[in-house]
Amino acid sequence: MLQLKSLLLGTCFSLIFSFSFAQALKKVTKKTKIDACTLVEKYQVLKSDSEVKHGDYSAQILTYTEKGQYNLGKQSGIWEFSRNTEVHQKFDFSTGKFLSDQPSKFIKKIILQDNNDKPGKEIEAKNFYLGGDPKMLTIVKKCLKYPREAMENNVMGEALLSATLTKEGEIINEKAESQLGFGLEEEWLRVFKLIPPTWVPIMVNGKPVDAKLYFRFKFTLVTI
Repeated sequence: MLQLKSLLLGTCFSLIFSFSFAQALKKVTKKTKIDACTLVEKYQVLKSDSEVKHGDYSAQILTYTEKGQYNLGKQSGIWEFSRNTEVHQKFDFSTGKFLSDQPSKFIKKIILQDNNDKPGKEIEAKNFYLGGDPKMLTIVKKCLKYPREAMENNVMGEALLSATLTKEGEIINEKAESQLGFGLEEEWLRVFKLIPPTWVPIMVNGKPVDAKLYFRFKFTLVTI
């Protein structure tokens, strides 16, 4: 009988604790303008600290969506990234690895950097962006504008820019590498900087490293 009472008392305390913790959260809907796009995020935060996300998270840009979980401010578990409701990428934050992904058409090549920021070995041009090409393409297609000067002079071609992906997962030192001119490189660079920086560090032998990534975009004029 005493054991039964202890069990019931423990269950009640557990339920009270769970209920209290649930009440300590509040729902948030945040809209962020990204040029011609709007990023809509839905998540929960602690009432005691509105900067700390906890629980279910979802985000949407036009037909692109992503969903996952936060655990006291940190992304956790398996996240799914979709476009037109079709999942194209999964990432496991518990292991720091992609469970499924598609090759990137934006990334042309990746060159590792040594400790002195000098070029090292070139590696396979895999995707290291959470959301992949569909997320980037959604923003690029909506926000990129063909420069008038390039249109008037019928200039087309592949614009190339480079950026450093640091071991901390940050993109820095973005700059144009091609010389098409007529504002094409400048426009590609402008739109690239609009893309939310959800990058994953490149790992070599279990350690994060700096790398230089080259990103391409082909400008094409369509005649009717």
